[in-house]
Amino acid sequence: MLFETLKADGSEHAYARYQGRMSGFAQGGESMGAIFAGVIYAYAPLLPFVLQVGVWLLALLLARSMTEPPREITSPASHLAAALRSARYAS
Repeated sequence: MLFETLKADGSEHAYARYQGRMSGFAQGGESMGAIFAGVIYAYAPLLPFVLQVGVWLLALLLARSMTEPPREITSPASHLAAALRSARYAS
């Protein structure tokens, strides 16, 4: 979805930078969340699990608010040709 959004804006060349930032923030958030959950668990053992439900609800609302960017869909003349083209691009 990130690449398609950047492509719609004409800035697909910045994909690697944004993907790297997303990975960095995700790993940093994961480590901070683990530390925070450990501290909360030491205070009240059930509290991290209760808070996780709130995080899930927030993630659900965020996912539901996303919209897919418009794109043109063309059907390939041959599915085999499209698969070979993808294989050549991947290697």
